[in-house]
Amino acid sequence: MEYLKGFVRVVRLLGFVLYLMDFKMEWGPRLHVHAQGHNQPDEPEPVFLSQLPNVTVSQGRDVSFTCVVNNLGQYKVAWIKSDSKAILGIHTHMVSLNPRLSVTHNGHNTWKLHVSHVQLNDSGSYMCQVNTDPMRSQSGYLDVVVPPDILNHPEQNLEENLTNEGGTITLVCTATGVPMPTVQWRREGGKEIILRTESREKQVVKTVEGERLVLGNVHRTDMGGYLCIASNGVPPSVSKRFDVHVNSNVSTYYPSARNLSFMAKSVPKPSFRGKKPVVQFYIFQKVKTIFYI
Repeated sequence: MEYLKGFVRVVRLLGFVLYLMDFKMEWGPRLHVHAQGHNQPDEPEPVFLSQLPNVTVSQGRDVSFTCVVNNLGQYKVAWIKSDSKAILGIHTHMVSLNPRLSVTHNGHNTWKLHVSHVQLNDSGSYMCQVNTDPMRSQSGYLDVVVPPDILNHPEQNLEENLTNEGGTITLVCTATGVPMPTVQWRREGGKEIILRTESREKQVVKTVEGERLVLGNVHRTDMGGYLCIASNGVPPSVSKRFDVHVNSNVSTYYPSARNLSFMAKSVPKPSFRGKKPVVQFYIFQKVKTIFYI
């Protein structure tokens, strides 16, 4: 397979060399096409009819640049990647081995460079060039953008979103995309986010910016869902839900039947209020009341 790929490259290279020889063209040190001759004195010079546009496209889409030239005569149109100085194609002949690139000509005055399934490394300046002396060219910029995505952190576990009342919970949401997304936190159901400090001061907000949301001195009222929303102007925005759990510090005492029997003998006879008999007993100098229904 590698031998076959090498053979194809050699054949294409030889074809390209023969192509240049047939048209008596040579490449200058600045990698532009230079013709040995010019149009006849009475022939008009090549002229671009429109500017090469700047294009913004999402990764994975198809895009094309259109170059319209009148009075081309014996000159040729070439496509060049400006930043890398790579020659992509001349007239309708492809030089680049990138299978996602192609050139077309409508038979008159319009040449197109097509880029299919664009990738991030396709970003940059593209030049449509005519081999006049001095050479004439125009450039357009391809900006490839990527919608936001929120990364999963397998090392994180649910216990990190669990604490006792008065503790601290830190939620982390990492997003990627081009351009870099902004991250915003909201509470599920439109509830307010309570930010407390060690001095017990609190701030009530609807949103918090940044990848980290720190909930300090938490209360049980802080429990519930929190949404991390990432956006960068490239649709769609994405979100991820985090559950916050808070254990209460209030302990509940459930007396056993044996304790009830002991305590019932230690207090005066039960009193009755209405239809519900009430037994009162003392534990650690606090009155506990049990209702029997």
